[in-house]
Amino acid sequence: MYAFSSNNQINTNYSNISSELYPEEGYKTPNKTKHFYADWERLLAYNHGLYTLKNANNNNTIINRDLHSLNTENDIRNKLNLYIDRINIDNPNDTCKYLGIEEYKCLLTHSFHMNTNVSNQKCVKWFNEYIQCKWDEQKLNFGYNYIENKRHKKSKAYIAAPDYQYA
Repeated sequence: MYAFSSNNQINTNYSNISSELYPEEGYKTPNKTKHFYADWERLLAYNHGLYTLKNANNNNTIINRDLHSLNTENDIRNKLNLYIDRINIDNPNDTCKYLGIEEYKCLLTHSFHMNTNVSNQKCVKWFNEYIQCKWDEQKLNFGYNYIENKRHKKSKAYIAAPDYQYA
């Protein structure tokens, strides 16, 4: 019925259609033209690692966003050491600083910059202990105490005990 030449054949495979718009090796090679019709297409390509964003002021500077990369052991160690130094400079006599350090280490280990809900669920015990420690420290420093009534004096040792007042 319809005669197509070899050049005009319709190929409906997804890989052939998408390879024209989005090459498999990405747009990182210099010979590929970057044609994005909207900002969301560029951001989508960036989030999938196909495109690197450039700074608007300087075309040679790549914007460093490490929101999409996991922390390595060296990253965790370096960030934790900076945090420990900061805490020791700010308040070296803090009684709860070790709990705060453990909480931060837990958050770094579970990559709180990528998945905040999961890391908060994993590290809530350290946060809870830290807040309780801070409250205990506040109570000790300012002499707070729970308001308690006097203990009730037992009238009898047990139910069937004789009442010695009237014996």
